[in-house]
Amino acid sequence: MRVGIIGAGSIGLLFAAYFSRILDVTLYTRTPEQASEITKYGIVLKKKDEQTISKIKALPINEWKGNEDLTIISVKQYQLQPIIEKLNQLPILPNNLLFLQNGMGHLKQLETIPFTNIFVGSVEHGALKENSYTVSHNGEAVTKVAVFKGDPALLFKCISFAPLEFPLVFKEDYFTMLLSKLVVNSV
Repeated sequence: MRVGIIGAGSIGLLFAAYFSRILDVTLYTRTPEQASEITKYGIVLKKKDEQTISKIKALPINEWKGNEDLTIISVKQYQLQPIIEKLNQLPILPNNLLFLQNGMGHLKQLETIPFTNIFVGSVEHGALKENSYTVSHNGEAVTKVAVFKGDPALLFKCISFAPLEFPLVFKEDYFTMLLSKLVVNSV
């Protein structure tokens, strides 16, 4: 399975480090400089007293074509509009998109996307981006995922492929899942 990850902040780096262990991952960055550094050094994942390096392909976002089986969008909510505009300009529409944003303000934007399968997630891991290619996994938990619209088949496939130490958990109701995370974040 080929996975594209848009956004190379703490969550994007964390997902790329774990998923690249078992899947073909391409990480799309905001700047060519960050893509070059990730390609050169790999993603350094720090967890407790261990450090691992994941060699992956990294490209600037303007090179994203939507050809992967799944695209994970891990940018901040306020950074979504240019991504959605780019989605609408692609000649071939990607079929499977997983959005990992805090809050619920982006749901209105997702309603406008004419794609087959749109999934949303709630990340409960703690992560800190130390530099452009290093992320510290500070808090182990789960990522909850749900269907916003479409067929959950690929989502179930992703859950089965997820590394044991980085689980994905399916939730039936995306609204309740996101609302619960919003309440936790506000406290």
